[in-house]
Amino acid sequence: MDAPWICHPLVLLLFATGAPPKILALSVEGSEQSGYRALCRVQGSPLPDVQWLGPDDLLEASVVEPMTVGSPGRYHTVSQLREVDPGQQYTCSASNPLGKDQAALYVLHPRPLPSSTGTPTLLLLLLSVALGAKVVLVVGVGVWVVQRGVLQGVSCWRK
Repeated sequence: MDAPWICHPLVLLLFATGAPPKILALSVEGSEQSGYRALCRVQGSPLPDVQWLGPDDLLEASVVEPMTVGSPGRYHTVSQLREVDPGQQYTCSASNPLGKDQAALYVLHPRPLPSSTGTPTLLLLLLSVALGAKVVLVVGVGVWVVQRGVLQGVSCWRK
């Protein structure tokens, strides 16, 4: 025997057209100069309410992408959290009457880019050692030639 509440038309409509929230993507954009922002792409029907939770409390976010309709009865939206700090964890929470979904995002510190103007120290050291060895070799051969008098019998000029 079926439960009586399942047969109610409103409940059937809700089951037929509704979908619990689902977080599709969570990402970070930006740079040190412009600042970082976190983005949370969500779908669900009815349109989910999206909130951001920081390390200590609820944070204020804004909608970046207006609501769009995907597959029948599924709404998509993107929520943005500005001024995200590296080294912190943020949680995107999406809810509607049919459910709730959460996803955590840990923002890593950016890796320093290799300097394009400076030559790496190890390469500079190796080049210096190679050049120094050649200079020592040339000077040593010159001193040996002068001490032995090897060039006394050789004349480059013909008279």
